[in-house]
Amino acid sequence: MKKLNVLSAGKYLLLFLAGTFLLSSCDEMPDLTVTADYSISGDQYEIKLSIKNIGDAESGKALVYINYINPTPPTGMNEIRIQKSEELPVIAAGGEYSFIKTIPLSDIHAKEIEKIEVFVDSKNTVKESNEDNNKETWDWDSGL
Repeated sequence: MKKLNVLSAGKYLLLFLAGTFLLSSCDEMPDLTVTADYSISGDQYEIKLSIKNIGDAESGKALVYINYINPTPPTGMNEIRIQKSEELPVIAAGGEYSFIKTIPLSDIHAKEIEKIEVFVDSKNTVKESNEDNNKETWDWDSGL
């Protein structure tokens, strides 16, 4: 059985295992970012999403939400907010997870929405080095 010696020094750990010293930072954290490309194909809206972990630790599992929003609905109506979600796998430091989300235009009330927002880890289940770069929003021009 190998013996592991650990010495904590501030934000670093010095590990000694089998004759080798290893220095590890205790402040390593993930940092999730999102980019989106989108298009309409027939009666489908397609969003190509790329979630990157630009941090220096793996991310843990999180959700990405796609919100279809009308913040200024017609008089007498509430805000329209249709939300779809996708569970993300653990993303390694420096890694990326890409996928395509397709939704029928009729499901998102395409004639009524004004904005689309993609928000990674909106509930902050993953502690990140930067919590302010997890969202991308764009104006919707349905042309319908």
